[in-house]
Amino acid sequence: MDNNATSPTVSVIIPCYNCAEWIRKCLTALENQTYRNFEVLCVDDCSTDATYAIIESYKDHSKLNINLLKNEKNSGPAISRNRAALIAQGEWLAFCDSDDWYDETYLEEMLMTAKRDNSDVVMCEYRKIYSDRKPEDVHYLSPIDNASSVEDKLVYSKSSLCLLLLKKELFVSNPIPDLRNGEDIACIPCLEAKAEGISVIKKPLYNYLMRTSSASNKPSEKVYKSLLSAFNHIEEHFSDVYPEVLEYLGIRTVLYGATINALKADVSISIVRRIAESFIKRHPKWNKNDHISALSRAKRLYLRLLRLKMYRLCRLLAHIHLKTSV
Repeated sequence: MDNNATSPTVSVIIPCYNCAEWIRKCLTALENQTYRNFEVLCVDDCSTDATYAIIESYKDHSKLNINLLKNEKNSGPAISRNRAALIAQGEWLAFCDSDDWYDETYLEEMLMTAKRDNSDVVMCEYRKIYSDRKPEDVHYLSPIDNASSVEDKLVYSKSSLCLLLLKKELFVSNPIPDLRNGEDIACIPCLEAKAEGISVIKKPLYNYLMRTSSASNKPSEKVYKSLLSAFNHIEEHFSDVYPEVLEYLGIRTVLYGATINALKADVSISIVRRIAESFIKRHPKWNKNDHISALSRAKRLYLRLLRLKMYRLCRLLAHIHLKTSV
């Protein structure tokens, strides 16, 4: 490894907004990385707490190469990440959310794998961290490996930039759309479909803090509308080489994701019906898609009820999911 190189090989990008409670742990995990030749770009998105001051103070006493930026106005994580990527010095980009943290070998294993396989993208697994129970390792890559088809890698990939190491050139030429919700859902399939090689590390290297207060857990009309926008972005920028994968992404994002989030937010059934029927009109044989088997049984049940137009039962499942999800 090129730990002694003068310029960073990897740029770690952290969008920050009101994360004073967690940012030290995130940065400390970067201090402990076994791979050392990287820079850290923290982008403060006009936090109203002590986030900026904490990072500034941390930077003064840290051996990390930290570049602290501040947005002129609150702009959301997409703008923050895109801004940082443009000035990143590394050949590779890694992402971390400010309330999460890497395992100490995250950067070493991701970069070593990328170089070994000559891949533009590397994805790893993750660990859910709870306040009231043991951590849970999520082995979402278990159905695939490095020898799997690009199609299968696209299908099983998670919608989180934090689980990816990416060539900077690939990311900058395919920036994140500003959706505020569903941004990773929108950009990751497009990035991966255009990558020269996707590698898989079947090991949890990323720690994801499960916060019940997170905005992503709250039902809102904005969520389902953003998911519709996310799939519009995918349709516009996705590769023509994988039409069945594109349809599957629509099933997962629109037919399941948008409708169930609309129902959680108590949007009228007529609107949900309109979303479903619009998608089905364009994809009349969607239920024959071979990749549906990648979805959980609960999601397949929901989709079956949707196909049968049993919208009230779909609403019941949506509210059960809302009460049982973290």
